Amino acid sequence: GSMLGISRQYWGPKLGTSDPADVHAVSFLPTPVDGELVIESREHFEANNDPASWGITRFWISGRDRLAVWSTENFFADDTYQLRLVAFNETGGNLDNGTVLLLCDTQEENRLVLTIDNRLEGAGSGHPLNDPNDPCSPIHLCTLEPHTDILAVRINGVPVDPCDVIDASAGGTLEIDFEAHDPDGHLSYYQLTAHYGENQVRYLLNLPSATVTALTASQIGRTYSQALAQGAVAPIWTGGRYRLTITNLQQAFPHTCAYQLRLHARKPTIVSCNYSEPHWNTSEYAFTVTV
Repeated sequence: GSMLGISRQYWGPKLGTSDPADVHAVSFLPTPVDGELVIESREHFEANNDPASWGITRFWISGRDRLAVWSTENFFADDTYQLRLVAFNETGGNLDNGTVLLLCDTQEENRLVLTIDNRLEGAGSGHPLNDPNDPCSPIHLCTLEPHTDILAVRINGVPVDPCDVIDASAGGTLEIDFEAHDPDGHLSYYQLTAHYGENQVRYLLNLPSATVTALTASQIGRTYSQALAQGAVAPIWTGGRYRLTITNLQQAFPHTCAYQLRLHARKPTIVSCNYSEPHWNTSEYAFTVTV
């Protein structure tokens, strides 16, 4: 099922002994009892295992307040759910009717409202697996959550293909059409940079002559908070397709060099307790510019 057990650790003697103190792991697994699938509470465990020792010679050091692990992938569709903690008293292998526990120091039932946004990759994700104009790789993941794509690059109106060598010595204008989009509406931000030389980078969206216009997007954004200020309605921002115009291309390409454009976008999803926005995607596009 989707509800998984947990492991807690305590410091002290092994249960039922007075051995020297050490670290011990205890598993709390979903167990069928009286027609319900339940996980034993920490308090019930303590009351039935050397009860006088807890807080005296035995101390929880890991997972003390953890209740369970909920595995949602392949079990629940993307949506918003309300979770509640129901507690049962057990007597002789029988459970009472159960009670929705109250929030501490209140008369309000506990609940957690959680939006699931699991990501599909590869086959079934909706991303073409063999698109020569949007190829999947360890750099660009085969997913639409989020999706990134550098759609077109033009210097002085002339299309630039990957691996081209461009003479931009006369200066002029750079245009980049790109997509940063999340179909679930949970885009966190996008960033467009040009990398060159040794450890050199230009943040293209921040250049003095840079402007971004929306091609299919409702908000320019760049970040979720900026999109909210531009009219996006929380918690939704899908992003879309954009055009970056830099009227002084030498701000983007200051030296004769090979340049690699990098478009990066992320979602704010929390994945297995990882809060660093691990749902991301990247697109790259390389060519040489002489100035």
